[in-house]
Amino acid sequence: MIARRSLLAACAVALAPLCVPAPVTAAVPTRMVAFPSAHAEIVVATTSMRDLVAGRAVRFVYIAERGALVGVRVTVRQGTRSWVATRTAIPAAAGGHPSGVALPPAAVRAVATCRPTTVTVAAFTTRRTPVAVDRVTLLRDAARCPDRPPRLTVPARPSATTKGIAVPATFLQESPARMAADLNAVRSLGAGFLRVPMDWPKVEARSGVRRWTALDAAVRGTTARRIGTLGLLTAAPRWASPEGTSYPRDPVRFAAFAARTVARYAPYGVRHWEVWNEPNFALFWAPAVDPASYARLLRLTSITIHAVQPRAVVISGGLARVDFDSTSLPANVFLEQMLVSGVVPQTDAIGLHPYTFPFSPLDPDDSTRNAWRLIERPLDGILALLRLADQESKPLWITEYGAPDRGSGAATGSPDGVGEARQAQLVTDLYAALRGRAWAGPAFWYALRDRTDIAASSVESAFGLLHADGRLKPAGTAYRALAP
Repeated sequence: MIARRSLLAACAVALAPLCVPAPVTAAVPTRMVAFPSAHAEIVVATTSMRDLVAGRAVRFVYIAERGALVGVRVTVRQGTRSWVATRTAIPAAAGGHPSGVALPPAAVRAVATCRPTTVTVAAFTTRRTPVAVDRVTLLRDAARCPDRPPRLTVPARPSATTKGIAVPATFLQESPARMAADLNAVRSLGAGFLRVPMDWPKVEARSGVRRWTALDAAVRGTTARRIGTLGLLTAAPRWASPEGTSYPRDPVRFAAFAARTVARYAPYGVRHWEVWNEPNFALFWAPAVDPASYARLLRLTSITIHAVQPRAVVISGGLARVDFDSTSLPANVFLEQMLVSGVVPQTDAIGLHPYTFPFSPLDPDDSTRNAWRLIERPLDGILALLRLADQESKPLWITEYGAPDRGSGAATGSPDGVGEARQAQLVTDLYAALRGRAWAGPAFWYALRDRTDIAASSVESAFGLLHADGRLKPAGTAYRALAP
């Protein structure tokens, strides 16, 4: 909650190389990120050779709790020489305000020689102790060390015609060969995006011990195949959750995880981020959903992501089709309470999971099971609520949609599998229903492949476009036939 925590962040595009231990080498604008482990505050500062030569040193935007003063200390080292510049007593503010720390003239002259230079930043508040930050080594370059943008493969801007595929968290547990095969299948099916679960517990099961290997492989794989990545930032490890819950005790810690992830993968062209999975469903926000708590998490995470990566597209967690009960809320009811909280303007799109099976998005049926009707329903539909809040320009991203071709839904209260022919028809109907809709963003079919970690008798095992052994289903054929 912002009122209880300090946050410092900078405004700069992520351009530093990936997967290189600190110090990071870069001749282009480089971001340094620090996270005081005791309080999970976030510090993001940006610099480049050009800035240092101009004497501007480090740029940042800060957001801090009211009543606190924030400060930034910059240390520049070149060989055996070093210079320190400090700016203190910066008043806290409710929003982000750009600022900077200027170098001493001697440091500017030294940096102008373009010799390797190490910059270290420490940030602190009147309520916190100083914190060391990442080091960045700026390389010698051409005259005056001009900045050069890196060569990145950035997918085209997504639209309603963009086909995506969503995969379960088990995707990151696959062997390298299996992951490569799945990524090749995504490409051969013509998908423009892959929704990759970036679960905090999978990265940081123990506080301070982070394992990025599987995510690194996934992001490298999508980038190499020119597949866009939608990063799903979700879940909380046990050490960060109140006992008996599945949400983070402190949303600042979750925002810190998001900042680390964005800083790591932005250099690969990843700039689309979904914050949480189905926050209106108690299965993912146990023991009971809380729109106000999710709004606080979304607000802080969105502010942080945009500070780390200004061109980021932040999508609210995909809202599930659930019934009104004591622990979960229907998508429109949950969204209405999010709108009341004022968080929606700080996001770039709204995520939805409007599963309709056995119905089709094109069916006239208006039963509660057909969640598609909830999108355009007058008065209390998703679009109607956004219009009332002057947020109708927000696109709706269908970050999950699918149907199982077999299995029983008795265990989960779901309809049974619809058969292979009907599953294939629903693939076609999904994209037909989006065609020509001004509000429509990309749509992601869940899932790529049938699962073997779930009993074959359950519908949860059978949402794939492919059989478990990789053979194409009729649904996969229908998906591949659609224009990319």
